[in-house]
Amino acid sequence: MIVSDFPLFGTLYTARALRRFKTDPIPDDVLFQLLDAAIRAPSGQNAQDWRFVIIRDAHVKRQMQDWSQTPWQRYIARYADRPEAIDELPRSQRLSLRSVEHLVHHLAECPAIIAVLGLKGRHGTPGGSAFPAVQNLLLAACALGLGGSVFNFPLSHEAELREMLRIPDNNQIYCLLPIGYPTDRHGPVRRKPVSDVVYMDSFGTAWPFAKAQPPEGWQGKWIDKWSSTTIRLRGVPVADPLTRSLDLSLKIVVWGENIHERKNAAVSAVYPDGMHNTIAGALAKGLPGNDISTATLEQPQHGLDAARLEATDVLLWWGHLAHHKVDDAVVEAIAQRVLDGMGLIVLHSAHLSKIFRRLMGTRCNLRWREADDRELVWTVAPQHPIAAGVPHPIVIPKHEMYGEYFDIPPPDELVFVSSFTGGEVFRSGCCFRRGKGRVFYFSPGHETYPVYHDPVIQRVLCNAVKWAAPLPSAIDTRTSPNSPTGWFST
Repeated sequence: MIVSDFPLFGTLYTARALRRFKTDPIPDDVLFQLLDAAIRAPSGQNAQDWRFVIIRDAHVKRQMQDWSQTPWQRYIARYADRPEAIDELPRSQRLSLRSVEHLVHHLAECPAIIAVLGLKGRHGTPGGSAFPAVQNLLLAACALGLGGSVFNFPLSHEAELREMLRIPDNNQIYCLLPIGYPTDRHGPVRRKPVSDVVYMDSFGTAWPFAKAQPPEGWQGKWIDKWSSTTIRLRGVPVADPLTRSLDLSLKIVVWGENIHERKNAAVSAVYPDGMHNTIAGALAKGLPGNDISTATLEQPQHGLDAARLEATDVLLWWGHLAHHKVDDAVVEAIAQRVLDGMGLIVLHSAHLSKIFRRLMGTRCNLRWREADDRELVWTVAPQHPIAAGVPHPIVIPKHEMYGEYFDIPPPDELVFVSSFTGGEVFRSGCCFRRGKGRVFYFSPGHETYPVYHDPVIQRVLCNAVKWAAPLPSAIDTRTSPNSPTGWFST
């Protein structure tokens, strides 16, 4: 049995083009529901001439993947001279391009591809009946926890594909729809305001009512209903699209001073590649499929120019000797990105970093001692996602002591508390929310101890990245819109 409680408008406002899929097969009854919804679309003259071919055959899918390579190479050639220009694109464009690239190279792994056909010459507007059915199908997929998009690269070899699928000459292929259970997520989509694209009576003539509406439209009326909806497929609950139980495709940057490692032989012996590279390597292993890179103090703008910050989903920060050398303009830019939704993970001695103090609004001082103390990291919120799979307690045989009082605001959530040989205790895993962004402070990580080589600590960092990842939001908090009386009616 298939049950979906998604409200129609919630689906309309949150259905995204998703192109990364799990290999889990789509049950026949779910596929039937998608196609049964598709054929409920309007059809000119009620011709119902649409036809659909479900492609599951591994050989056919592999051939379609091979055919996709040439049009992809033709498209990506525009970036041949400056491949880094892709990372400088606005975040939505960059993510879209990367997801297309993924599908080009993984199309054969997609559980089902649906070819959408129609009779040639049956309608004055080619595809006029087929594409409403496509939209119905994609909305039904969103409502049932699946994803998909139009993907026509394999049609570069349309004649060969028609032969493989034995499509009659009087039928035209309008589009191909890879469908599957996504590793990305549906969520609110950003669009230009209605007033920018809709005119009254003649092109270019403003519609006064639309001009009076908020720039983000009426998404807010439906997002709360959508985010609280539970979907069930065959009686099995599916993860809410706003939770982080789904795999994410994230751009993660690990920032490190990279001073100790270059100037202190004891530190370079522990971290010959630098702490930032050690952490990045651990994240790459624990969070495969994500875009993970590093930045350091000595780089221009500390490796965090405006374009890179705009594209970053989660930033990890380790600093100690040179807090004062971090440019205030970069600090403020990071703070604004956190308020806009970027996640920030602050590590060990970065409790005194400018960015952490800026976001906390306190001095962030604490008690400390370097005496090879044993540290026990106790989990005090065992159901928190950052604590998932983490032993209780984490044992660090030798480490620097951090103790109370820790001058920070009360955490929104306290995940870990540490105790030390000398009897001190410390709030060592603290979660905060600042604007749309999430901040996690995690204290283990002194430079002379091999803490970041520990698989358990690496697990905590991977969990923290997933927890701190941005959530979709329909609200623009960067402005204070004037809302005249009558702008919204129930």
